Amino acid sequence: MNPIAATGLISLGKTLLENTLLKPSGPSAPPDGDAFLQMLDKAGSSKTQGIAAVLTQYGVHSLDDLRQLHSDLRRQLLDDPALATARTNDPQATLHLSRGADGTFQVNLSNGRTIDLVPGSQTAQTAEALHHLSTFLGEDVSTARPGEILLAS
Repeated sequence: MNPIAATGLISLGKTLLENTLLKPSGPSAPPDGDAFLQMLDKAGSSKTQGIAAVLTQYGVHSLDDLRQLHSDLRRQLLDDPALATARTNDPQATLHLSRGADGTFQVNLSNGRTIDLVPGSQTAQTAEALHHLSTFLGEDVSTARPGEILLAS
């Protein structure tokens, strides 16, 4: 091998090693932690806004209160006249609460029937609170129907 070419290759290899592998590529000062926390808070606020509103509205102060509220809301929803009638007509039906992309709620029965909840009604507000709590607690979330809450089986 030509001694001049060999020296050039060695010099090139040394330069590559020094400039890529041996030098840190990131900033020498740590990143701004406050900016990161602000971004994290901002990103998470939209996801926790619904549950925070429910907890405030119903005055939940403990985990026991939260579980009791979850149970009470579920019972209230199942006692709604339209849902109670549907359950009476088909006691074997499985009921799932689903939230539409537009924020409306409906109950889907395993027999194919769908009950739309009137937006703004007390039943729809109960459904929204139950949906937030169930999702937050991870309870009654349907494995067969992603995003839906199992009301009765």
